[in-house]
Amino acid sequence: DYLLATGNNIDLVIFLHDKKSPHSPLGNYWFGELRKIFKPDLFERLLSEMHKSDVGICCSKNYIKNEYNKSDKTFDTPNNDLLIQLIDQYGLHAAYPYSFVAGTIFCSKWLPVKQFFLQYNPLRIKSTLEKGNIQDIGAGTLTHSWERVISWIITSEGYAIKGL
Repeated sequence: DYLLATGNNIDLVIFLHDKKSPHSPLGNYWFGELRKIFKPDLFERLLSEMHKSDVGICCSKNYIKNEYNKSDKTFDTPNNDLLIQLIDQYGLHAAYPYSFVAGTIFCSKWLPVKQFFLQYNPLRIKSTLEKGNIQDIGAGTLTHSWERVISWIITSEGYAIKGL
């Protein structure tokens, strides 16, 4: 919402999830691995990749995930029902095969994100998310579903996810 309100002409946006994972001793490790792409030795490569016309997201290569089961058209996650609902609600069918950046720490092109949130109010969407430290162990959450949808907003416009 802030970026939309400023009207700044930007090409790229960086998503930085706080990545607190108290349910796993690997939380700090994941955070470090996810943000490696912003360190000097990879950042120039990230910028080079992001200027390619077909690349919409650059992220840590080990965190490109896919939970979609093509044979029964479901997702192997407690978020399945919510994901199907959000795909239908926001017309994200073109995001197939539904790969996403687990951990939501990545760089993306701004234009597809901007176009989406000009159409769908980001503060209204934020108001639907659960409050507090959210876990999706055993039951789906809108918060974790949107972590996947953020990637799909970009890939549904024909852009690829590039892992570094």
